[in-house]
Amino acid sequence: MLRSLPQLTQADFGDWSAEQLAWLAAEPIPIQLKSVGIIRRVGSAHAASLARLPNLTFLSGGLMLEDASFIGSLRKLQIVDLRCEPQVDVQRLMAALAQCSDISSLTLSHPQLGAAHLATLLPHLPRLDELRFVDCPELRSLSFLSSTPHLTSILSKFVLVNCVSLPPSELVYVQQLGSLEELTLHRSFTSPLDAFTLAAFAPDQPLMRLRANPKLRKFDSTPPS
Repeated sequence: MLRSLPQLTQADFGDWSAEQLAWLAAEPIPIQLKSVGIIRRVGSAHAASLARLPNLTFLSGGLMLEDASFIGSLRKLQIVDLRCEPQVDVQRLMAALAQCSDISSLTLSHPQLGAAHLATLLPHLPRLDELRFVDCPELRSLSFLSSTPHLTSILSKFVLVNCVSLPPSELVYVQQLGSLEELTLHRSFTSPLDAFTLAAFAPDQPLMRLRANPKLRKFDSTPPS
């Protein structure tokens, strides 16, 4: 089928099973294909197919296979959004993502993802502009932000959603992000943020002049459940 679509650059296989995607491994793939969205869980059959798309710049989907090393062959990835099942090996995932140095926007969800994993990954992503973590209960520190020096000057968007094991004191590392323009904190942290902390990030507050995020123009927060 792809022979008849030589200019195809974007495809969404959200409703396709692994069996339906298996034909990708046998068909000649147009080198123009750059964007693939997979809403359902990605297994080994999907991985074998995706690994044959070296020009991908966008990848979104869920991972259920233990070894996600195939991602490391997608060296041109720029936008990555991965929702991972518990069986996905975090260290192998970090090693694979570290091979994709062009990533500018990264969204990760993994029940075992911790600060130590991110401290090994982020130094390899020099173009990272947006960083999001969703449903990461083992994320207990944001110290990786300060241990990755280039983030303080290039990261413009930072998002936490349902990261419930972070003490509010970890926001001190967010305050070191001098290029931060947008900050979203939804249902995260071990306790609600106090009024002083909320005011320190509010762009329309006088405290703005005192904080370390002078470019911050958008701040959105909802307390933990």
